[in-house]
Amino acid sequence: KAELAEGRNVMVFGYHVSLLPRLARLIQEATGEKVPVLYSDKVPTAKRQEWINKNIILKGARVMVANPVGISTGLNNLVHFSTEIWMENPGCHPLIFRQANGRVYRIGQGLETRIYFPIYKGTLQAQLHHLLMIKVAVSTATDGLDSESVLLAAGAGDDALCMGLSIGRQLWEMINREN
Repeated sequence: KAELAEGRNVMVFGYHVSLLPRLARLIQEATGEKVPVLYSDKVPTAKRQEWINKNIILKGARVMVANPVGISTGLNNLVHFSTEIWMENPGCHPLIFRQANGRVYRIGQGLETRIYFPIYKGTLQAQLHHLLMIKVAVSTATDGLDSESVLLAAGAGDDALCMGLSIGRQLWEMINREN
């Protein structure tokens, strides 16, 4: 409700498709907003952008519920949303997480993007979120998007200079401390 009150459109992700209708119903009851659900098994990949234009953007829908896998391919019109709420971990799959977030955080986005991941502290859910974030960091580093990789690719400094910026090294040390 707070995001909508700020004029921000919200995309809500649920990993288990069977939960999507319930999420949509609960959000609709709480906000009074019509909440379309994008079902990837009902809307083929090639037709999803058109479906979003027709059922979301043209109708002025402010909330959409989807499985993050269903929006991970080439949808450029999702800048309609500036807030994402992850109701479920995407199976600890960093690429699904990064792809879904990348659909909102891209050229054409007029607002600061916000990503919420409500989790219960001290639960397996928190541990899974932590694992997902480690995987995202490793995935980002592997793609050369962390600060160390960028500096080394640009030929700036030697390894010792960049050591303190290494996400991969920090993750390795963190994993070894836990063992």
